[in-house]
Amino acid sequence: MPIELNVIKFKKYPLFVLGATVICAIIMVAVFGSHLRPDSSQFASTQNRSLAKLKPLTQVQFLKYRMNKPLSKKGWRERIRNGGIESDFVYYPYDKLSMSGNLVTIDFRDRSRTYQMADILYAIDPITVESIGQSTSTAFTFVDIDNNSLATTTRAMTAEIEDENLVSKTFLFGTDALG
Repeated sequence: MPIELNVIKFKKYPLFVLGATVICAIIMVAVFGSHLRPDSSQFASTQNRSLAKLKPLTQVQFLKYRMNKPLSKKGWRERIRNGGIESDFVYYPYDKLSMSGNLVTIDFRDRSRTYQMADILYAIDPITVESIGQSTSTAFTFVDIDNNSLATTTRAMTAEIEDENLVSKTFLFGTDALG
């Protein structure tokens, strides 16, 4: 009976109900915002100056490059408190891509960059990257920064890069002056 009386009281004040609903919605967005926003990085920014002022519906190819740091693993409490999970990857745009040996070369707007295949796929320290780069072998065994022993071949890394690390993104509304 008391619950029915409270509902009747609320029906008398529809602006109160509307205001309380809006306040509850704002609180929910504040608490669960890191799950709602489309960007997974801590600062919600993946701007790339080289992609400035693209026209709407422009499609760009990216090389997904693994950063040399441990995987970002946060529980839901940490994501709510600190604002999401920072991405473990950097995305480099390219117009042309070529693979030879254990190297990947990307060209974008008359600039060329070359990367080691193992460095694209795994989080490894710079000394390991340098030793792999000097190797003429097609089979590699190394330890990543999480202390996992990895054994792979150039052919397997090429297939993995083609399957998982070459991504395409369409900018539906184009980009602004900051990319």
